[in-house]
Amino acid sequence: MTAHAIMETAIASAGLEPMSARGMGEECHDE
Repeated sequence: MTAHAIMETAIASAGLEPMSARGMGEECHDE
């Protein structure tokens, strides 16, 4: 999964589950 795809997934998830999007954001930032 590319960083761009991860961002889009996080943005899409933000509308459904903010907590899940936040977790993905942390993982992306860790990298």
